[in-house]
Amino acid sequence: MIRKTFFILLLIFLFGKINSQCFTSPGNPIGGNVNMGVVNKNMFRVSSFYKYSYSGRYFFGDELYTEEKGKTFKYAYYNYVGAMIAYGITNRLTFETEFGYFINKTRAFATAETGYGPSNALLTAKYQLYNNTDSRFEITAGAGGKIPLRHSAQINDGIVLAPEAQSSAGAYGLVAQSYIIKEFPFQAIRIFFISQYEHNLPSTPDYYEGKKYSFGDALTVSLFFTKHLHLPPALDWLSQNWTVILQLRNERKGKNEFISTDVENPQWIEVPNSGSSVYFASPQLNYTLNSVWNISVTFDIPIYQHYEMKQMATDYAFNINLSKDIDLSGKYIPKE
Repeated sequence: MIRKTFFILLLIFLFGKINSQCFTSPGNPIGGNVNMGVVNKNMFRVSSFYKYSYSGRYFFGDELYTEEKGKTFKYAYYNYVGAMIAYGITNRLTFETEFGYFINKTRAFATAETGYGPSNALLTAKYQLYNNTDSRFEITAGAGGKIPLRHSAQINDGIVLAPEAQSSAGAYGLVAQSYIIKEFPFQAIRIFFISQYEHNLPSTPDYYEGKKYSFGDALTVSLFFTKHLHLPPALDWLSQNWTVILQLRNERKGKNEFISTDVENPQWIEVPNSGSSVYFASPQLNYTLNSVWNISVTFDIPIYQHYEMKQMATDYAFNINLSKDIDLSGKYIPKE
């Protein structure tokens, strides 16, 4: 009864607010394909990743914007490194943390504006609500919080960087997740659905030049198709450790808001050029080494982009992920 109630509440939280503000705050790019639910009891899952993203085009709505009028910068890119650590308290309950660091977060027009430094940390607990070993079907839900690793705005040459160039959102937040996984072992196929909703609280009053700033909430929904490679027997040694993955992902970002510290008439004001819905196709290649190490490379290719008013759009991104499962129990423990 407790598991069913938790799952229903999670679905209401996740999908009942799809039409509200949705924005992924800076500092938490997706780490790869290892974040897929719970791990076994006494098992550590350690993952590190690097991500590069580049933007060099403007969109107005869902159309490419080619005029120079109103463009605030020419291009933007970032280099980001992060880590994820998960530990199985039981076969159904996993605690997980994710954190990262921007090597640089740059946007440029006449001159470049670059931020760098620690980003945000995610602390979540995941619970497996349902697991049918015969049909290879499982459902997991998670919830937790976001903690800013930087608590004061970055200043370069006496100028406070814009919110988009800061390494951290400078605000706490709440996160809810769901994982639905289905395996077809005889076809070596795995399908899983992941959704994550993030509610961002306002920043501290002094973070953005005396103003409270609030990044809109975020909803990310991903559908993964994985296929283990099989070649003819003579070439099986080439394919036995390779898996190809296709991810289809939608990222919805709501409008940002800010409020002045003027105590006489404080009002939240929407940032007009904010909020978007972007669909990605993300092919991925994964290699398993000695049955414990996983090395993967992922490319993010936008296939449809819609932005509220005029905004810089994503051109492409890629990430490299390295992960390993460490069994502290001394033996493999199957899931319940």
